[in-house]
Amino acid sequence: MTPALAGAVKEMTIGERRRVWLPAALTAVHGGDADEARPGVDLVYELDLVEILRAPPVPGDLRAPPGTARRSEGGVAMVLLEKGQGDVPSAASRLKLHFSGWTSDGRLIESTRMAGQPAVYTLADAPPGWRDALEQMVVGDVARLWIPAERAYGATPRRRGQPAGDLVYEIELLALE
Repeated sequence: MTPALAGAVKEMTIGERRRVWLPAALTAVHGGDADEARPGVDLVYELDLVEILRAPPVPGDLRAPPGTARRSEGGVAMVLLEKGQGDVPSAASRLKLHFSGWTSDGRLIESTRMAGQPAVYTLADAPPGWRDALEQMVVGDVARLWIPAERAYGATPRRRGQPAGDLVYEIELLALE
């Protein structure tokens, strides 16, 4: 969501309908390269605020993992929050999981919990920082991960909307399919 559109939504109340006009200057479109941008176009949005979803609580230790965290060879730190009893994923496993992710300054970037729908990934398709941890997890585990930028989207992400820098995720491995 562009900052201008987010500003309009923040002023709405549940049940409200609003039409929002955004001039081209506030709708710049970014290409595949983070530094490449082309002028936007005037846009009109019809918005209905149906519900406000509560974000998961922000962990208090986003800046750095505790000294007890296990570290992968790739530099991902992991703390097990809840111990599971299930199977270990294999390279061919389809993983059903819930996750929430934050930037190191506490901004929520994504959450399957808010959507109410778990995600499904193969281990090979999971982001590199996740793979480092998921290979060590069993079904039922809940873990907090501190992922360095180079195992996440990088210091300068290639795609629009991807967060830059170090990230923190909480992942719950629900099932193997």
